[in-house]
Amino acid sequence: MSSPKHERVATDDHDHDQSIEMQNPLRRDADDASASSDACDPHQPLSSGTERRRRSSADDAWQSTPRTFAAAACAVLNQVTFGYDVGAVSQCLQPIERTFRLTQLQTGFVTSALNFFAAAGALVVSGALLDRIGRKGALLVAAALLVAGGALVAAAWSFETLVAGRFLQGLGVGCSWSASGIYVTEIAPSAHRGALVALVDVAINLGIIGGYCAAYAIAVNKVGRENHVAPWRVSMGLSALPPLLFVLACPFLPESPRWLATRRKVAAARRAMKALAKPTATREALDAAHEALVDANSPGRPLSRVEPEEDDDPTWAAAACSRRGRH
Repeated sequence: MSSPKHERVATDDHDHDQSIEMQNPLRRDADDASASSDACDPHQPLSSGTERRRRSSADDAWQSTPRTFAAAACAVLNQVTFGYDVGAVSQCLQPIERTFRLTQLQTGFVTSALNFFAAAGALVVSGALLDRIGRKGALLVAAALLVAGGALVAAAWSFETLVAGRFLQGLGVGCSWSASGIYVTEIAPSAHRGALVALVDVAINLGIIGGYCAAYAIAVNKVGRENHVAPWRVSMGLSALPPLLFVLACPFLPESPRWLATRRKVAAARRAMKALAKPTATREALDAAHEALVDANSPGRPLSRVEPEEDDDPTWAAAACSRRGRH
């Protein structure tokens, strides 16, 4: 039999050996490599980040990428107007200055007025409309402001009317900037959200290039002179074309399902999701995605307890008169 003294010595030697192994960098590297190979084992459970990504892709499997891209591209048409104005005004500024005999201060104000008024549109107009009449409704209001502003600038007969047109355009740009970004974010699947949200910036840059080229071509060819219309009026009036296209496409554009879910509009949210779904999406997959969306936007309230919709198509007047925006 071994004595207690010998057992203590053996235990101390074992602990000393373990300490040396832990301090050995080669040993640590081997342990790390072993752990890494275990993590790569397909039979091992996935990390939480990978699980979330795969679960997100599975949740978005019902959604059609082409349909979602078409809806997002339609939603950013108003932003093309902002870019177009930036490009066109650089060509039209001198003719405008000569037409109205503007001072340097007035010229600078006309040039920068759209940006100042766009801040007001983003803060006031979009903030008051986005949660009351929805993302699609706010985009429609922005398009109406842009069309009215473009027409007023093209037909301006004084410095004051020119500023009034720029004021309407600025409100429309600010409203559409907020509404289009939020709309695209809410309808985009997680796998393509970054690329779709970038369409806002792409639309602005395409508008800048298009505005500069269009205004230059109109000025060189003196378009409108045969009808006694100044070319700069034709160039500035064309800024109303993208929002007009949006108005024409608006009946085919679905509302944001997420916004509808937050308003307890369950049936309308399902119709909007169906408009964005793949033609081959099964009813079960759409039902599961719809239930998850409603539950996520109605915390603590199961789908069966969500109130039925009272009015799927409220008027703008009803939305404006509603105290909480829940019509």
